[in-house]
Amino acid sequence: MKASAEMIKLLRNGNNVVIFPEGTWNLTPSKPLLPLYWGIIDIAGTAEVPIIPVIMEYTAKKCYISFGSPIKVTSPYDKNDQINRLADAMASLKWKTWETCKDVGCKSLYEWNEEVERRIKEYPKLDYSYECSVIRKEFTSFDELIDISKINPNKHTAFLFRKD
Repeated sequence: MKASAEMIKLLRNGNNVVIFPEGTWNLTPSKPLLPLYWGIIDIAGTAEVPIIPVIMEYTAKKCYISFGSPIKVTSPYDKNDQINRLADAMASLKWKTWETCKDVGCKSLYEWNEEVERRIKEYPKLDYSYECSVIRKEFTSFDELIDISKINPNKHTAFLFRKD
């Protein structure tokens, strides 16, 4: 909460803030992005500033950076809709970078696994198991999120048992 408040203060004073909404490296071959955290939407909406999507792609010797068009977060806002807009913009930037910069992106699972191994060797302190453990999980239903049978009903948890 303190970090968010400080970022909002900085943004309202005309400063820029860099946020990594994926939360960790994307070392998965199936998606160009990991699920994004909503905090960036709350911060931009409260500070009343646009989000500039930025992606970075690395090779052993280069870093490619692409900037997208500003995304305005207007109040009241639907966090899910806003984060999906940002994710779409960032994924499009990634795909465009992969298409135009032939030395980034992987064309096969074999190439992807080689890339992950290269990154791990390049950064010896990288703990791959830990990185995988901090990826935000996406749930499609409340039942996937919470095993209600393990919750002790009381006045603090009663809202979880409502049918609505």
